[in-house]
Amino acid sequence: MDGEHVPFDLAANAASWGADVLRCATIADFRANYAAAAASDHTTVLYIETDLYGPNPPGSAWWDVPVSQVSDLQSTQTAYTEYVREQASTGTVPDQLEKLAKLHDDGKLTDEEFAAQKAKLLAS
Repeated sequence: MDGEHVPFDLAANAASWGADVLRCATIADFRANYAAAAASDHTTVLYIETDLYGPNPPGSAWWDVPVSQVSDLQSTQTAYTEYVREQASTGTVPDQLEKLAKLHDDGKLTDEEFAAQKAKLLAS
């Protein structure tokens, strides 16, 4: 991109859509604001400013951000199908079978795909 950095204020954007924005600067803020958000009957955003470059504690956290399951774009529909299949491949065999059955029931897997995946799991 050309030009200067354009700041984007996610909290202001959420508020412009009518959401309540609760800012969290500490763990205590987060806990209190989370309780308030859970008790609210209004759309609420917990805003936690982070710094990509630290100082962050060492660790290896992963945030699972699923692909949208509602989209008219074929590329997004394909990405969603791949995402749910990948999610179904984690956990114990009974967990995986349950996930596969849900995908099949939801129409995300054909009868043939379900049978093949089920046979593969049971053979492992």
